[in-house]
Amino acid sequence: HGAVTLSPSGGVYAAGTTVMLTPNPGPGYAFSSWTGADAADVVNTGGVYTIVMNGNKAVTANFTQITYTLAVGNDGHGTVTLSPSGSTFAAGATVTLTPNPSSGYSFSHWTGANAADVVNNGGVFTIFMNSNKAVTANFVQITYALMAGNDGHGTVTLNPVGGIYPIGTTVTLTPAPSSGYTFSFWSGADSAAVINTGGVYTIVMNANKTIQANFSQIQYMLTMEVSPQGSGTTTPSVGVHHFAANSVVPIVAVPAAGYRFVKWSRAAAQADSASTTVTLDGNRTLTAYFAEIEEVVSVPCIPTGPSFAFRGQLLTFSVDSAASNLGHEIEYEFDWGDANFSEWGTCTDQRTGNITKITSPNGQSGLPGWGRLMDYQTGDLTDITLEVTGGYFKDTAQLGAEPKAGTDAYKFFNGIISCLGTISYENAPDSPLIISLRGLAQNKKYHLVFFSNMGAGGWDHASSVSLFGAAGFTNESSNGIDDAGHPLFSGANDASTRLPADNTNTGYIARFTNLLPGEDGEVELRIDFAGKAGQEYKGKAASALMLQELDAASGDTLMTAYNDFAWGDGKRSHIYKASSIYSDGIIVRARARCRTHPEIISNWSDGHTVVVKGITLAVSADPVSGGQVNQSPDQADYNFGSQLTLSAVAGTNYRFSSWNGEAKDATAVKTFTLFDDTTMVAHFILTTDVATAGDPSRMSFNLQQNYPNPFNPETCISYQVPEPATVVIRIFNTLGQEIATLVNGTQSSGHYQIRWDARDYAGRQVTSGVYLCRLEVVSSARRYIKDMKMLLLQ
Repeated sequence: HGAVTLSPSGGVYAAGTTVMLTPNPGPGYAFSSWTGADAADVVNTGGVYTIVMNGNKAVTANFTQITYTLAVGNDGHGTVTLSPSGSTFAAGATVTLTPNPSSGYSFSHWTGANAADVVNNGGVFTIFMNSNKAVTANFVQITYALMAGNDGHGTVTLNPVGGIYPIGTTVTLTPAPSSGYTFSFWSGADSAAVINTGGVYTIVMNANKTIQANFSQIQYMLTMEVSPQGSGTTTPSVGVHHFAANSVVPIVAVPAAGYRFVKWSRAAAQADSASTTVTLDGNRTLTAYFAEIEEVVSVPCIPTGPSFAFRGQLLTFSVDSAASNLGHEIEYEFDWGDANFSEWGTCTDQRTGNITKITSPNGQSGLPGWGRLMDYQTGDLTDITLEVTGGYFKDTAQLGAEPKAGTDAYKFFNGIISCLGTISYENAPDSPLIISLRGLAQNKKYHLVFFSNMGAGGWDHASSVSLFGAAGFTNESSNGIDDAGHPLFSGANDASTRLPADNTNTGYIARFTNLLPGEDGEVELRIDFAGKAGQEYKGKAASALMLQELDAASGDTLMTAYNDFAWGDGKRSHIYKASSIYSDGIIVRARARCRTHPEIISNWSDGHTVVVKGITLAVSADPVSGGQVNQSPDQADYNFGSQLTLSAVAGTNYRFSSWNGEAKDATAVKTFTLFDDTTMVAHFILTTDVATAGDPSRMSFNLQQNYPNPFNPETCISYQVPEPATVVIRIFNTLGQEIATLVNGTQSSGHYQIRWDARDYAGRQVTSGVYLCRLEVVSSARRYIKDMKMLLLQ
């Protein structure tokens, strides 16, 4: 177990030599003692061993194995097993330490003086015995976490509290719902581990657990009723509804036409208020009680219309503002003040709903007014308004015929809107029918289709339909030609087209597509006469209209509206007949009644005064000596629209020149229609006088100087015509402008005189100055022209 080193070495020494003995133990051993015959001679001086060689010596070094103690303790919650077992171990031994936790515990860590010497090799603990060692095994109790959440509508109480529990602990879970809620169910990864014992919820902690308490809102039923049935509506509607517990629910009672609200049944916050609340702290039934009310129709306003008119003139009066207290539709009747009354009426029924009606029913005459267009698909009113203005005459709603199948008009209107009837504007040649559309959106585009059909007249009474106010459009009107072979419009950029008065078979339409409104959102259709001369008072009519609104980007149709130009329910027209005189004034009044209950009639309105008289016609001749005017019929006054004939009869040496100085109105017999007080002056001028026949062989074409010259107010012009010829004598001013024609016709040979009264074509007296008289003569053989200057001094 070891060796001894001698110093000096050798083993044989001189007598008296002191030899040093150094014991060298082997691994795991330590020097213990000297034995042998001379062991007593070994001297130990502080661990240094020597022996004096005073004789032969024999000693033996003894070695003993080194051992260490291992003291292993615990904290009382487990034990430690040593391998090899025991408590004392040879130096260099490796001892395995196995901790053994008690039930419910697990090993935690080592403590003690030599805890740092414990080596953990994958859960196997060892210690190397190179000294005495002392370690202690420490154990911890096993626990699990309980995560108990909620859905936000309540909480969960744990018993015992904490959330961290020793293994095997039974925890009681108590869900606590918020106000208005009740516990519903458990969810989460470990919801299946929750035990329900008569409404007591527990869970055993044998692992970490996660659960969530879920709550549901408590709801109560609210049953709404009305009494008597059909007397009104409620909000919420009649029936059963569900609301959260303790909800404060707004309730509204709306009476039906003919009823008034009385009260709510119990539970309403304010029983006598139609709009109140109810608090649902349980199931509730609420009844809205209504009572029938008496219907009253209010008196209309004073009718509006002309205050002055002519006998025989179609007069239009408007009235509104009457209303039923039950909201029923209203219709009107007029007392014309001449023992005549209008019919009761409102808007004409159409083939379908959702047709905009702005105008009077059942073919009643009356100026159309205005109204908002209605979406044909939904029946909703749009922001686009239609207004019709213009002349005075409306044909019946049965006039004309529907367009023939296959025509453009048939394609756009058939089955949707009636094309019978027409608004016809015949007041004067230059009085157009104007259809105004307002409220068009600049970010939209539109298609506009217009149709008219008077049922008679053809191209004699044709109309011109023109578009105004559009920022852009494409004319896609019906292609066609008139009776003279002319196209109806010139192309896509033409803002107008023409329509015949008899439009049944052709079914022509005016159609403007991709129409962009201007900045004011307004466009107009103007319908003017475009027919034959002599028919100027006809040919301005409207029967049907369609407007489509499109999305400017996609081109999708957003809205389609129709109007058939029926007549407005608040407008009526009447003609005061020629057999009576009303110059002192007539009182026009109106009353209203309920359409649903016609026996409910208002009182008469206050009256509107209109003075009606005949049209006066003043006729005269200028100059008085120039002739006379005959009129037929010859009356003191006339009815509106009367036709009469004036005949201008020239006196000796005079001829008829014009009516009212209008050079183009030079027909001596004039037939016209009276629409206003009128003055007609027949202008006559002196004609030539054959002074002498003379001998043609001794005459020549000649223009002699006028006499007197200078002159005022008239002068005589003499000239010769040697053979039959066409003679023209004209007067010019110094600017070369023709101001009068004195002679224009064929004359035989002779000496002639003509007087000029210094008047122009219009019968106006000309001013002082130099004037040129020109004689032009053309015979079968020759042509003669001569000019002469004349001086007028006034």
